Amino acid sequence: MDRIEPYYMSMLRNMRLPDYYMVLIGAIVFLQFNCLYLVDGDAVPVSDASLGLVAMLFASVYMRYPGKTSYRYQWGILFSIVLALIASYTAVYNYHQPFAMGFRALRNWYGIMLLYFPVSKLLRVGRLHADQLVRMMIAFAIVYVALGTLQFMVGIGATILHVSTGERYGSVRLWMDMTLPVLAYFITLARLLKSEGSKIVNICIAVSMLAFSIFVIKTRMNIVTMVLATLIAVLMQRNTLKKITEAMGFLLIVGLSLSSQIGSDILNMVMGRSSTQLDTATIRQEGMEFYLAHVTDSMRHFLFGNGFPNITVTGVSQITGRTKGYNINDNGMYGLLYVYGFIFVVWVAVIHYMLLRDAISTYQVGFSCFLINGLLGISTLYPYCYSDFSTVVCFPIVCALIEVIYLRTKPKS
Repeated sequence: MDRIEPYYMSMLRNMRLPDYYMVLIGAIVFLQFNCLYLVDGDAVPVSDASLGLVAMLFASVYMRYPGKTSYRYQWGILFSIVLALIASYTAVYNYHQPFAMGFRALRNWYGIMLLYFPVSKLLRVGRLHADQLVRMMIAFAIVYVALGTLQFMVGIGATILHVSTGERYGSVRLWMDMTLPVLAYFITLARLLKSEGSKIVNICIAVSMLAFSIFVIKTRMNIVTMVLATLIAVLMQRNTLKKITEAMGFLLIVGLSLSSQIGSDILNMVMGRSSTQLDTATIRQEGMEFYLAHVTDSMRHFLFGNGFPNITVTGVSQITGRTKGYNINDNGMYGLLYVYGFIFVVWVAVIHYMLLRDAISTYQVGFSCFLINGLLGISTLYPYCYSDFSTVVCFPIVCALIEVIYLRTKPKS
């Protein structure tokens, strides 16, 4: 016994507890996705809890590391607050909605965008490393996809995740945000193209993320954007022969896939023909026309939009067309143009230009294609720099990662 006790004491001394900051950032990501949809976000204010953790992270980081830091994307991130203020102000005139109701409804967006600052600070001072954050995001994506697949397999007979369900191509489809799976897909795809890490592990992760999009989520625009961004990832390689060979093989697989029902529907969607499935294309088209009509009816609306609607305010749903089935979320940039005006389009273009310029110049293929994927489907999908619900959290983390990798690998002048 005398020998055993020192042995266990030595083991306890050598055990490493998880890093405090990684735990805090992980908790923010977990809560932002409604605890990976294990919790009903409408009943439990998990996103508000995550904002409290963001404030705690800010206080902890800047008390521990008070030195001045020059942030590469600080004005792009801070402008999200300006956009929220403008959208809240214009809503007062267009919806007769109190200013505070609009600004409060947008708190999750600008609050989480500010996560960029403490995460960047931790990376810059060397307290955290990029690989740690990347591994964490991939781990979350794996669990996320596993839970979503399990819910898909049991169907509507049992509730595992608090997500909306529907039917497409003869089976259940789930409405789950694809930001985490898309990020993990392009990171592991980039590793495969560069022959980094375990090939088997990277193949398994990339295939599972893509399969989840195709067979569980079944959002055709998302499938199209992932396919196009994958081709871009292949073409971004430096090895010309490998690039040509892989591009030809990829195009062959895509060509064969178009013979399937979902492939045929995607082709019809791209060509503007009717789908074999009953879908929301008609109501989405009506919504787009409604939003564009209200954007172009005055110069003020064109530049600054109509404001962000808080549907809990009486009469707002009628004014914004929600009672007719028009949903801002379903109309991508058209809906955002209606809310924020052309100034939002300029902001999206500028911040993505800055990020893609730095990511591409340092051959960060995974992050580049993650951002490109968010832009390709902009007619119906939100870019990853924006959400009026709680899944924008990947974007500020990616911003911080691109920044630190760029600053450490850029050529010295």
